Amino acid sequence: MLDTEAIASLRDAAHAELSGEKPVDVDAAIRREFASATICQNIIAVTPNEARAVRDLGFSNVAVLGLLREPQPTPRAFTERAGLLFVGAMHHADSPNYDGLVWFIEMVLPLIESALGWETRLTVVGYIGVDVSLEQFRNHPRVTLRGPLVETERLYDSHRIFVAPTRFAAGTPYKVHEAASFGVPVVATELLRRQLGWENGSDLLSAEPDDPAEFARHVVTLYRDAALWQRLRDNAMERIWKEDNRAQYEAVIRQVLQG
Repeated sequence: MLDTEAIASLRDAAHAELSGEKPVDVDAAIRREFASATICQNIIAVTPNEARAVRDLGFSNVAVLGLLREPQPTPRAFTERAGLLFVGAMHHADSPNYDGLVWFIEMVLPLIESALGWETRLTVVGYIGVDVSLEQFRNHPRVTLRGPLVETERLYDSHRIFVAPTRFAAGTPYKVHEAASFGVPVVATELLRRQLGWENGSDLLSAEPDDPAEFARHVVTLYRDAALWQRLRDNAMERIWKEDNRAQYEAVIRQVLQG
């Protein structure tokens, strides 16, 4: 049994395109990645799109197993919350989370500040690898670096918006599912929205990874609009309830184990 977790070739291709490097032959890269998979009786993918990519290689024994997450809405209302929250591990300097965070702080946050002024506040939470440095933001007047935390529910309860500025990735963004399950509306890149299969304007707000102005506009709009905030919160939690529930998760596992 092969649990793919994510198709690395797709992430590498997106990274190469973003960095202006030599384009990756995605088909050839995926074939190399799955060269030994012929011995597997079952293959598990985390999204329908990635399952389709594996089936295109000729594999028929492919199941989609997403995430197990149940809604745990934090209680504070819109008016009792403030600030933006980023949660994500940054193991290496070329990791998607590090790239996205730097892009957000340097390109998006100044545009948000021009509209929100003193209300602009970003809290950054997550493991930081030994070759990753956030020292350039240590004294940033609008950024608070919290590092790795064991318990994050209080942060989800106190912040108004979760930002997911990932510009290249594979698999499925667990951090968006987690934020939504805690009842924090999300502004994300279109890349993550497509991975999720959610709807822009209904379940979250999204912008293309090369459009910092649109990303900032979404953050400002959501930060000021209580009705929109509540609608996105409710719809995203409904998504979590339908797509990440225990019964559905266990049913897929049983199906895979039974062959």
